Amino acid sequence: MKKILLIILASTITLITTGCVKFEYTMDINKNDRINFSQTQGFNVQFFRAISSGFDQGFKKSVATLAEKYKKQGFQANEYNDEAFAGLNISKNNLTFKQTREILPAGFKVDDNSFIINKGFVKSSYKLHFYYDIREALSSPEIAVAQREISSGTPNVILSRDMEVRRINGQWVNMTAIKDEYDAIEGEKPSIVPISKLNIKIPAKAKNNNADKVLSDTEYQWNLAKEAQPVEIYLEYDVFDFSKLMITLSLILLLSAVFYLVNKLQKSDVVKGL
Repeated sequence: MKKILLIILASTITLITTGCVKFEYTMDINKNDRINFSQTQGFNVQFFRAISSGFDQGFKKSVATLAEKYKKQGFQANEYNDEAFAGLNISKNNLTFKQTREILPAGFKVDDNSFIINKGFVKSSYKLHFYYDIREALSSPEIAVAQREISSGTPNVILSRDMEVRRINGQWVNMTAIKDEYDAIEGEKPSIVPISKLNIKIPAKAKNNNADKVLSDTEYQWNLAKEAQPVEIYLEYDVFDFSKLMITLSLILLLSAVFYLVNKLQKSDVVKGL
């Protein structure tokens, strides 16, 4: 049991196969086929502060590095904080379906059939179908940047046959010391359960979906941290545009009225001619 806990904590420190990272994504799709995409990338600061006094210095540097990287790619990037997690909120707005597919972060598996639109005169049909693998998200370059900075504050090795040590990011880490620090946390210990969710908001009620939770008639949520990976995301909906039908009917009525008046005037001229 002790060895299992050490392995879990080692994985937590390296941020690989960890629950100390939170990924939350939102796709807000409007009726004009534009998408506002946002991502929360948070790290469990409650956990890391509990086991490492030098955590904050490295963490602030990693957040600043990530924010600068995202801004260069055209994202809006702002610091994120809640009771247990801190990190970044990044977003891009008014994207086409193609642009959204191209900017989705590591973990999302998409192709040309992931976002399908069939435009009709009154009814347009939409289908979203792609996959997400949290293992790939946790091995992304962004996480590697944070990993280097955060691990710099972990307890260093004291070389001894009685210590279990691991090499993390080029340095030896004393895992026994980390376990002792974790065991010493008073009260409820920080959770290391993976957190990752996707919310998709659409302009109409879905006709088919495999969401884990229906938040409303137009908003659906998937749990991306399931034990079975990758996670499938599937959503279908229709959008009706009755304005085109109304314009067509109005034109028909207008043309009918014009035809009626022309016909009436022609008959009137014939009567006067007699």
